[in-house]
Parts: sequence; C-alpha cells; structure tokens
Amino acid sequence: MQRLFLGIAAHILDRRNWIEAGTHPAAWLLWMLVIVTVCVLAARGQGANSVTQVYRQATSAWIEGRSMYPPTEQINGDGWIYPPPTVMVFMPKAIIERGTRAVVAPHLGNERAAAVAIATGDVFWRVVSGMILALSIFRLSRLLCARGHGEWFFMMTLLAIPASLGSMLNGQINVLMAGAIVLGFVGIAERRWGWACVWLTLALVCKPAGVVGVLLAAALWPRQMWRLVPLIALALLLPMSMNAPAYVLSEYQAAAEAISVASRLDTRVFADLGGLLTSLGVFPGGAAMTVLRVAVSLIVLLLCWCALRRLGPVYGAVMTMVLCAAAMLLLSPRTEGNTYVLLGPGVAVLAAMCLLAEPPLKRAIMGYTLVGVAIVLGVAHAISPMLLGSSNDSALRPAGAIVVAACAAILTLVGAGGLPGVRAKHRPLGAGPYGPAPSAATEPRSPAYARS
Repeated sequence: MQRLFLGIAAHILDRRNWIEAGTHPAAWLLWMLVIVTVCVLAARGQGANSVTQVYRQATSAWIEGRSMYPPTEQINGDGWIYPPPTVMVFMPKAIIERGTRAVVAPHLGNERAAAVAIATGDVFWRVVSGMILALSIFRLSRLLCARGHGEWFFMMTLLAIPASLGSMLNGQINVLMAGAIVLGFVGIAERRWGWACVWLTLALVCKPAGVVGVLLAAALWPRQMWRLVPLIALALLLPMSMNAPAYVLSEYQAAAEAISVASRLDTRVFADLGGLLTSLGVFPGGAAMTVLRVAVSLIVLLLCWCALRRLGPVYGAVMTMVLCAAAMLLLSPRTEGNTYVLLGPGVAVLAAMCLLAEPPLKRAIMGYTLVGVAIVLGVAHAISPMLLGSSNDSALRPAGAIVVAACAAILTLVGAGGLPGVRAKHRPLGAGPYGPAPSAATEPRSPAYARS
C-alpha cells in the first residue's frame, strides 16, 4: 500500500504526465462534465441562490417596456442593479425561453410549458457562459505553450474550475465576464486588436467593474485601443435600437439612482479590500478607502507597465490580465465571493508557469502556493466558519487575490531574471520567460502593431 501511494505521488509530481497528449481531450471532457452536472443540479432546484430569476424578470420588463428597477424606497442592494446595456446580454436567453414556451404550450399547457421554457433558457445560459470560460482557458494555454497546442490546458482547467463552480451553479454573469476578460487580453497578446476590444467591451457590458480592464488596456496600448471608443459608444446606444429612446434614457437614470442608493444602504461586508480590512479589525472610512483604492490602482498600473517592459508583449499581457482580475476584485466595493471566478484563470496560468516549465525550487514553491489558493477560492465559504468563526468569506478570498497579485509582481520584478527566455538588455521584445515566445514568422501581426 505504501508503494502504491508513493507511486501515485511520483506520477502526480512528474510534470511530463501533466502535459502529455492525452490530457488535452481530458480537459475538454472535464469541462463538459462540470457544465452538465451544474445544469442538472440547477434543473433539480439545487441552485437555491440562482440569480437567473432576476435576469429573467429584468429582460421581461425590458421587452414589455416596464422599468427594470424597483422604486427608490424598495432598493436594498439585491435584485437588478446593472445598467441597461447589460440586459442585451440576456436577450438570446429570453428569446429562447419565449420561443420554447410558444412551441410546447399547445402540448403541455401554459404552466408546464413555462417550467420547460425556464429550464431550457437556464441550461442554455449556463452552457454558453461555461463554454466561453473553457474556451478562454484553452486559448490562454495555447498562447503560452511553446508548440501552441495547449499542453497546459488540463492543469489550468483543474485549477480554474474550483473558483467557478459557485457562479456556474447560480447562473451568474461573472462566468461570462471572466471568459471575456481572458479572451480580451489573449487577443492583445496575439495582436488581434479588434477582437480584444470586442471582448473587453463585453466584459464592461456585463458589469461596470469591467472598466478596470478597459482602462488598463487603454493606458498600456493607447495606439491600438482606440477601437474601444466606438465599441463602447455602440454598446451604450444599442438599447435604443430595441426600445423607445425616452424609455431607455429613463432606465439609464433609474440605473444610476439604483446603483447610488444600493451603495449607500447596503451594509453587508463584501469580499473586497475593505471587507478584508474589516475582518482584520480595521475599519477605514470612505475617504481612506478612496485614497487606498487610488494608490492600489497606481501600483497595479506600474506593475503592468513593468511586465510589458521586462517580459515582452505576450507575457506582459498575461500578467496584466492577472493583475487586472485581482484589482477588479479588491477595488470593487460590492465584490461577492462567487465573483472570484474572475481570478480562477489568473491562478491557473501563474501556477502552470511555475510548475510546468522546468521550475527551479523557488518557483515550484510559488506554484504549490498558487495551487493552495485555487483550492481556497473554491471552498472558502465552507471553511470560513471553521477558521474565522463566520460564514462570511470576506477574508480568505481577498487574501487569496493579494497572494496572486504578489506572485505576479514577484515573477515580473524578481523571478524573471533567472527564467529561461526572458529578454536580456538587448534581446528582442518578443521573448518571454516561460518558453519561447511566438516568433515573427508564426505570431499574427496586424498592420497597426507593425507600425507601433
């Protein structure tokens, strides 16, 4: 028995077993298994905290020309508090639900037809958002692997799934947003500027917190990110193509009021930087938190700039993605535990960099630390009562985000010097730290990048 366990441990610790050809389809199979399981549990009513009902009510109100927002005196921080463009994301789901109900109602009756339509829409939403997240992990792994076949995909899948399970089960928009952010920065790394801007705009449409990714991209790649301006303008004006302009403008006004009132009245402790400080017994005021957020934002911007300078455009974009996700979670004042699906891809890619690229001991230690963070992100809500005496996970997940950001900073500022492939003082900018970066012959270049 002891030999069996030692053999299993040796097999797990051998990096070659994680990147062999057979792990690639296994990763896709694992994603499909997770998505199917989540859909079955949700259909059976196991997703007790599902928010798809909130999305459904908002889209119904939009289609019928009613206000999506409750009266001011009824706002309590729950319910629909997203701006009007967000409802556009749920229109395909609403169309499928209404179409399914129209088709099956003559055969099953209105009540059963409504239940079937809701289940169909919820399954569609979870499958699409889950597959976009899986695709983003695959594209990220393929970007960094030397042969471009995504050899790291299996390990990255194992590390990204724990943080995503809660949001997937609840049907939250965070899953789609996480995939959009990753695909946006992968597009930047591949010089696919148009697609990068499309995905980053989608992340902004999903949630206002997506502005962090938009601002970082605009600050670091200003000559290429001009496409964000017309795309964001289009996203803001798109609702007017589906409803009366006067109604849409009134909904924008109601959204601003709902967000403002919810931020003042909602006294819950969230899983952001303020929630972490509160859990530690520090109670910063509003002005102090504003100063702290500005300072952290400037530090993140500086680290992203250093990553581009030291690691090159490919790995610099990946580090920017990781730091963007961490900043988004720590600085947003209404970050919930399930929102940490945004950090799952960042944890996965950093751990893969540290463990699967012939790591020295110091990077291996960092890699196993990140594996621990990935596990904590998935079980923080369960272990918080045991460790902290509170069911509120406002401490463990923000602490994990800080650890991930610190690992990204260390790899950028300290660890990069001893890694293979990092450009020396006169090495071309395209070199990267974790295996050979794509060459000019194999890496797509747009005319805009060639001129920059």
